Amino acid sequence: MTWDITFQAGNQADIQNILNNAISTGATVIELTNDVTLTSQLNVPYAVTVKFTSQSGNNYSISGNERYRIMEIRTDAAVITTVYIGDITLKDGMIAGDGGAIFAGNPGAAKIFIESGAIIDGNHAVNGGAIAIEQGCVTMEGGTISSNHAAEKGGGIYLGASAPAICNAVFNMQGGTISNNTAVLGGGGIYEDRLDEMVNISGGAFIENYSAGSGGGMYVTDLNMTHANVSENHADVCGGGIYLAGRGIISGIGNMTPTISRNTAPRGGGICMANNQTSTLDIRPAALILENVATGAGGGGVWVEHSKLADLTVGERVVFRGNRAPIGFANRRPADNAVYFANIHTSSWSAPFIQGYNNFDISYEGDNPEPEPGCSVRGEQMADVCLPVSIRPFANVGMITTRCCGEPTITPGTAICQGTPDRNCDFTISQRICVLVPVEFGAEVTPGEARVGCSGNNCGNCPQEG
Repeated sequence: MTWDITFQAGNQADIQNILNNAISTGATVIELTNDVTLTSQLNVPYAVTVKFTSQSGNNYSISGNERYRIMEIRTDAAVITTVYIGDITLKDGMIAGDGGAIFAGNPGAAKIFIESGAIIDGNHAVNGGAIAIEQGCVTMEGGTISSNHAAEKGGGIYLGASAPAICNAVFNMQGGTISNNTAVLGGGGIYEDRLDEMVNISGGAFIENYSAGSGGGMYVTDLNMTHANVSENHADVCGGGIYLAGRGIISGIGNMTPTISRNTAPRGGGICMANNQTSTLDIRPAALILENVATGAGGGGVWVEHSKLADLTVGERVVFRGNRAPIGFANRRPADNAVYFANIHTSSWSAPFIQGYNNFDISYEGDNPEPEPGCSVRGEQMADVCLPVSIRPFANVGMITTRCCGEPTITPGTAICQGTPDRNCDFTISQRICVLVPVEFGAEVTPGEARVGCSGNNCGNCPQEG
């Protein structure tokens, strides 16, 4: 992008004045000279092209002060409004509507670019805690969208309407991080629910986002993901990493590898496919589906309804590893063999399974459950444990008291006392004691390094459990 003119701004009035004149000045850069706290939202006029950034070497902030949306992008049906977010922080925006930091509404189209160095943090809205766009597209080239919250959909970004011909996708992610965002109904990181809108992800990361509904990392209807890290996201319903409401292709290209790892949900720890006529998922080489966990019904890697198994395709060199569910199934039903051999082509599955319809990797219920991975072996070792005990007696003398025994005898006159003068009256106290010594015997066990010796024999030589 070529910029025509740069203006410096140190307060809200400066920023708004520059925006109001941006159409006549051309492609305009607004360069902050310090942090700015708003007393009302900023309005970006329609048809402008503007970039928000900071003086070189700085990252100044525009704060909504937890009272105002930071900016609304005005649009018109005949023109495009374009906004770049550069080295700047948009924080603490709040609105009882959509788009806590940035909102772009109808009738026209807006294009929003999030560049490296941008930070959009701690904003709140009904939909789109950070960004909500009704028509147009968002391109994320870098930066961070984090710790934003939506009372309904799209904790980070809400993509609610069509992407006209100006955009090849409603959301393009080439880099950056979307992390720690939350949403109540769906899409902790992003939410997009129109089948005719492409979400194109070729870089970046979705990390530790949360949805109380479905789609901890993202809720999308048309996904093309060639390279990204979708990791440690959580959903309370389905799809800890991704909830796919429509079409999806997850495929590595060249050295680019999409990785979906360590996500959790009751169903579909990694990916959840919606049970509708349009939902299909094609996982191609060399995608990695690793260490995802289903805490409820199953599908640690991928949840798909049994009736839609034919809509899930897994290519060669796709890796499923370390995914978990409460119960696994080692074998398929014979009735599902035809679909399996037609659609499932990889051979890399979570241990101990050697086929994919096992509920750890792909949701499934068979006839022979295998609740725990691997084979369980118990080893015992007898050991004599001895504890020497030494008893050292002691006696503590308490307070000595003197009391009279019987009534006193009073004799008139002078009497001679009985006994021997200057003598002690000695006596001895003895007591038998029992010493109880409580001892708890046990052992600390430290396993050694596991090693394997590969055998040429197959498991047919192993005895069957009776």
